[in-house]
Amino acid sequence: MNCICGCGTSLSRDQIEFNMLAGEVAIELVVWDKARALGSPIAASDVAALIAAGAPHYQDLLDAIHTGREPGEGELERIRGWLEDSRAARLRLHGELPVPKKKIKLSDAEQAQIDRLHPERSFSGEVRAGEAAPAPADEAAEVDPFLEALLVVALEDVRAGRPEEAKQALRRFLSEGS
Repeated sequence: MNCICGCGTSLSRDQIEFNMLAGEVAIELVVWDKARALGSPIAASDVAALIAAGAPHYQDLLDAIHTGREPGEGELERIRGWLEDSRAARLRLHGELPVPKKKIKLSDAEQAQIDRLHPERSFSGEVRAGEAAPAPADEAAEVDPFLEALLVVALEDVRAGRPEEAKQALRRFLSEGS
């Protein structure tokens, strides 16, 4: 098994657990970043707080994997606590935001879009203060990320037999004037 960030580092048996945990954190961050990319004011502070708290956990896990360091039990408890908080928030906000209640399923296109080093900016491209923004790779990078994420989520809803949820999300987006 190789490191989740895509660096190609082959993992030792001891690192596999941390890699799996990093994968769980990453997928939660991706879900919240998709919600942030919609630009909705609904629960925006909750989404921002979850991302701000979770992103450092992912980076800490990557650091542990790359350096061979074993995270302490206290650090692992904080990471698992954040995962529980994130899952509870998804349950609580599912009716207001396009976040899954339980199981997270990403389309092939969404999976291809994931930034493995910074999953918290996979859809929004948002960069924290003090960090350099990644340069656009090509003309496709000029597309409005909010609209693109909304369309991806709406298409997923339609494909999953939930056209009414897609319509509601699109109407909410249009009524907010984003």
